[in-house]
Amino acid sequence: MVIKDKNVTVTSTVTQMNESLESENFYLLCKMRISSDDLFTVIQSSFDNDATPWFGLVVCLWGTIFLEMWKRVNAKLVYEWDVENFENDEPARPEFYGTNDPVTDEIEPYYPGTLRRTKMLLSFLVGILMVCCVLASLIAVVIYKTWARLKITTSNSIESFLLTTVVASLLNVVSIITLGKVYHIIAIKMTDWENHRTQTNYNDALILKLFAFHFANSYSSLFYIAFLRKNNQKFFQLLGLTDFEDNCGVLNNCMSELGVQVVILMIFKLFPKLLKDVFIPWLRKTKNRICSRIKITLSSKNAMQLTVDDFIIKESKKPDLGDFTLEEYTEKIIQYGYQMLFSISFPLAPLLFFITILCDIRVDAKRLLWICKRPIAFMAQDIGQWLTILDLINGVAVVTNACVIAFNTDFARERPFHEQLIILIVIEHIVFVVKFLLSTIIPDVPQHILLAIRKEKYQVATKMKGYPTSLHQFR
Repeated sequence: MVIKDKNVTVTSTVTQMNESLESENFYLLCKMRISSDDLFTVIQSSFDNDATPWFGLVVCLWGTIFLEMWKRVNAKLVYEWDVENFENDEPARPEFYGTNDPVTDEIEPYYPGTLRRTKMLLSFLVGILMVCCVLASLIAVVIYKTWARLKITTSNSIESFLLTTVVASLLNVVSIITLGKVYHIIAIKMTDWENHRTQTNYNDALILKLFAFHFANSYSSLFYIAFLRKNNQKFFQLLGLTDFEDNCGVLNNCMSELGVQVVILMIFKLFPKLLKDVFIPWLRKTKNRICSRIKITLSSKNAMQLTVDDFIIKESKKPDLGDFTLEEYTEKIIQYGYQMLFSISFPLAPLLFFITILCDIRVDAKRLLWICKRPIAFMAQDIGQWLTILDLINGVAVVTNACVIAFNTDFARERPFHEQLIILIVIEHIVFVVKFLLSTIIPDVPQHILLAIRKEKYQVATKMKGYPTSLHQFR
């Protein structure tokens, strides 16, 4: 009986061990299955770690240093090209129209400021309407993504990822590009209608319109994923979609999907430019080369000698660049915003931005020298409102990165809300203080430029009767 009891005991022990091993294997299998199904978890664990807050700090401070160095280069070019007072003496645009000046009664056209401000208000309302179209397109993309996650059932995580997140992101890119092209035409028409006096005022008004729209058009989906996607069930209920809920997985962590969205926007938004500036000119050049070879073959002469007139005709047939400066600045500033506002979710975004800039330099150089007609150079005192926009993006980037760190990263996600709020306030204030110190320490005008300006003033004063000749008077 004792042996039998021992056998029973051994048998039961072995059974318990097998059951334990089976349950452990089942747990590991489930864990592996969950990990394979949730592709975002792998991406998130690669980019969301303890170094994420420090990376956000470096990005924000780099933006300040970049802007201050830009100001120094601008001051140097202003001095070398002697355009310090260009905007004060800038002539009127050829397109400017109006009545005679009511004060001097001269022929010089005068346009009432009240009428222009009224037109600018109407332009602002048109911009608001276009922003509403952007929000409508964003809601449509969100509804598709949520519907796809609910209706598409597949065991392949990669296939599910492509049909939901990637397709939704591509639809968002198409919407951004289409609405951007439409509003670009509208903004030019509205700015022409406002009848600005100088080219600088015209450019500044057009730049503000375009960037205000592009800010909403390009970044709305990223703001939604980062800050609004966690608790949006009430939003779907208001739309009558009670069964819909767009969340970020079991842990409700949106960092990884935010990074995917940033990558897709940065890469695929460059495709229209690549198509227009690289592939279409290459196809056109290849076609012209083939046609010229056919002509040479059919000709009785062995070689065709081109004259100066032939070269002039060839150059005249090249396409125009259009508003090259405006388009390039708009594109670069939008890309700059991607890597400043949300690169914390994808740390390789600055490197990707740098690579695209290097490639774009060579493409634009070829466009300027070989593909298109040479553009006409215009004088300017600075880059206009783009400098203000860069400063604005740097300020918004501090708030955006601080919010992402406090509410979306592993650094603070599991903390209570009041602790997250404290982290947000502390990070934001520390970064703003350091940015202020950097902007104060780094002078906007280099020292050698200041000395050169003082020297010029001194030399002018010594040649004029009655002016002091001490160099200390011109600091």
